[in-house]
Amino acid sequence: MAYKIELKRNSNINFEFNGDVIRLTAPRWNKYMYTLLTDITINGETVYGIPLRGGVDLLRQFNTPMNLYVINADNVISDPITQSALRLYVLEQTDLQEIRNG
Repeated sequence: MAYKIELKRNSNINFEFNGDVIRLTAPRWNKYMYTLLTDITINGETVYGIPLRGGVDLLRQFNTPMNLYVINADNVISDPITQSALRLYVLEQTDLQEIRNG
């Protein structure tokens, strides 16, 4: 089951996923990368400067207990460049298996 994460413009958010405590920082703009960034802390371990790119499992390379996907609500084929267009979803492994298997 997918969960929508409501990001806040000026404050961090905390939530639980499968017993793990997750913290996301407020998205911030990086003018050199031309993208929004966030930091994520899972049970006290932090990954800094994660680019919020559309259509990619943002956490796959970090061996986290969840999959994190971004969608641009204004234009689904491009990366979000405004916080109002940013949609963030947590997907479980079973969700991805269903998508891959059709």
